[in-house]
Amino acid sequence: LQDVNVRRALSLAINRQNIVDTLYEGSRMPATSIMPTAIDDDPLNNWEYCAYDPEKAAQILDDAGYPADADGKRGIEITLNYNGDGGHEDLMSTIQLDLEAVGFTIKQDAVEWATYLTNLSDDNFSLGRLGWTADYPIMDNFLYPNFYTGADNNYEKYSNPEADALMLEARKIQDEEERKAAYRKVCAMIGEDMPVIPIMFYAHNYVASERMKSFNYDAQTIPHFETAEIA
Repeated sequence: LQDVNVRRALSLAINRQNIVDTLYEGSRMPATSIMPTAIDDDPLNNWEYCAYDPEKAAQILDDAGYPADADGKRGIEITLNYNGDGGHEDLMSTIQLDLEAVGFTIKQDAVEWATYLTNLSDDNFSLGRLGWTADYPIMDNFLYPNFYTGADNNYEKYSNPEADALMLEARKIQDEEERKAAYRKVCAMIGEDMPVIPIMFYAHNYVASERMKSFNYDAQTIPHFETAEIA
């Protein structure tokens, strides 16, 4: 997994649309990067390797020196680590099938949540599963805590001095649009390195009366009664 080509191939092999459609009945969105469109809906945030392209994944692995043998195996064994008390079994099994289809050898290791967090902190995992909801609905809160060198949630130990410098500079920009433009460059840079493999964007599902014309829950699930409209 230290090989960027392996990480890119892993991401390309995963059929996110199938996951969203079959496991979540279309209630979620396939991830296009680490940056949810609800936070910044700009195509510059999109990561090339978040597409579903198993043929390209196979070609990347071939070119990187991991050819498939007669059985289609490439000699790359990866364990999917996750907490087994969170209902993630179907998701991880679907991902396993996608990865095995391009020649990866996949195992699963599920433990309870407290043990899993300890394993993440102790670097005792192969390819781990986590979700992320930012404390503040801004671009920085999806990038700095997860990818700045030494940040608390940077379990993958990603370190890119150029990205670090750009994040620190972006934090100094007062103009919102200029700041967003700076963060888009950081997001794109991280997307080339693929330290994580985004799967899907969460969605909030609520039932409302047909008498409601509009009602807004923002990205942090805060209900905005002040803008609600009756039909």
